Amino acid sequence: MCPGVFHVDATLFITAASMLSMFDIRPEVDSEGIPIPLNAEVMMNEAVWQLHPFKCRITPRSGKHEQIIRDSVYI
Repeated sequence: MCPGVFHVDATLFITAASMLSMFDIRPEVDSEGIPIPLNAEVMMNEAVWQLHPFKCRITPRSGKHEQIIRDSVYI
């Protein structure tokens, strides 16, 4: 097993946790404001499984979260 797998695992966890803590990730809505259902079927391409592309809304959880995000761009 590649020793880098532990680094990658930790990095992916931290990245996902950071994104989920700072942003609301919600389905796109139609013209009436009703959430558009997501296609949960996966595409299988040999060893890689992935979801079909979908539209979503990604917004900061609050004004304070937005300011933290904006400030981090300039670090």
